[in-house]
Amino acid sequence: MTPIRPLAICLLFSLCASVTAADELRIFYAEAPGIVAADIRPAAVLQKTSQPSTLSFQAFGRHFELELQSNERLLSPLARAKQTELSRYSLYRGQLTGLSGSWVRLLKDGDELRGAIWDGYELYTIESARNVTPFLIMSLSVSGSTPVIYRLSDTDSGIGADFCSVAATDEAPSAALQKLQALTTELEANQALSGTRRIEVAAIADHDFFHDNGGDSESALLARMNIVDGIFSEAVGLTIVVTEVRLLTDSNDSLDSDDAEELLEQIAIDDAIVTITGPKGDYELEPLENGLYGGLIIPFEAGEEYELKVNSESLGEVSAVTTVKPLVSFDDIKAELVFNGFDDTLAQITYQLSDPAQQNWYMLNVQQIERDEILDDLLNPNAFTRLMDDQNFNGGFHRETFRVFPRDFIPGDTIAVLLSNISKDYYDFIDLRLDNRFSFVEYLGEPVNYPSNVKGGKGFFNLYIPDIKVFVLEY
Repeated sequence: MTPIRPLAICLLFSLCASVTAADELRIFYAEAPGIVAADIRPAAVLQKTSQPSTLSFQAFGRHFELELQSNERLLSPLARAKQTELSRYSLYRGQLTGLSGSWVRLLKDGDELRGAIWDGYELYTIESARNVTPFLIMSLSVSGSTPVIYRLSDTDSGIGADFCSVAATDEAPSAALQKLQALTTELEANQALSGTRRIEVAAIADHDFFHDNGGDSESALLARMNIVDGIFSEAVGLTIVVTEVRLLTDSNDSLDSDDAEELLEQIAIDDAIVTITGPKGDYELEPLENGLYGGLIIPFEAGEEYELKVNSESLGEVSAVTTVKPLVSFDDIKAELVFNGFDDTLAQITYQLSDPAQQNWYMLNVQQIERDEILDDLLNPNAFTRLMDDQNFNGGFHRETFRVFPRDFIPGDTIAVLLSNISKDYYDFIDLRLDNRFSFVEYLGEPVNYPSNVKGGKGFFNLYIPDIKVFVLEY
């Protein structure tokens, strides 16, 4: 099965944008359908009722009747203060009356509307006249904030085959509508991979976006995220929720690289002061790369409590507290290569441990390592992970054999095997990650339902003392 492109969300930003560089977008035809934003009830009112708001108009020789309800869920993870700050915007979701497979996403800001309508074949974009006029090759009879509508098929977006990609391609460009139709078909074909799920997305607009959109930047960004939610929610049951809305207004904050690593460097936090405080003092972590901070000599002691604090001038402060679990070591362990009969050579691990009397939760990791890339290897999120609790061997010995997949090893490969005694909360966090590792949701981003012990942020802060054994694999 062909994997779904992880950059699909990025594609929609261009498909639905009405404010971009003049040489990238041309609109050949648009109409003013006489829509009045005030005719739509506020989203905050619709959120309290099951009765949708309707909006009807004529455009392109056809009748449109929209059934709208609140889509305030898009911003539900934001802090209450941020939600209040953004309360001037009404976000809507809905469909065309009686048309299965259609969807509507609109944002109302005063007397302005912006959003999109999908009827199963064509994408219609709604924008204010002042935002459309600079790219329109015809004259409009309206101006200012008056809503106008245009079809994606009536545009030349300048989207090439490598748009939003991290590698150039010689493939010939295709029409924006064809790209959207292909994406929608692909998502619908893979719907069984996801079910009804949702993911968190941080909406970050760089300085170029801010320069082009000015005071409309926040509205434009939220409108795009609302449209992205429309496509993924309706095609695969994957709801988008926004955890952060950030405008990079400094002239140096341009996300202009087409190299994945360089782009990560541009958006990674590099102004943070990261400290861990324990019973023997404070320890400041050093910045490594791409927003990663670390320290080599921090004397963690079993049973002691430690607090993590991250203070960033640009993003504020987050904190978390955890208690270090006691070290549990391997009593015995060996690693060897085995052939599974299906052209795969796997690493097989056999080990024994003595379980302390209280209830414990364990994490086993196996990671291939190379001498010149040890740090990167040990931090690799794709390391093989195995979880277990001591429900069936509490206070006794435990011995088992397991095989590491999907990595195909060869003689001479070096691996590290780590045994960690972890907290129940962290066990649940990792267990959920493992459940979603190969799902469509994890392929696109991090699911929103992960537990967290971080105040002011997401993720999980946990400290443990692993027992590490290193092997060179042989038959």
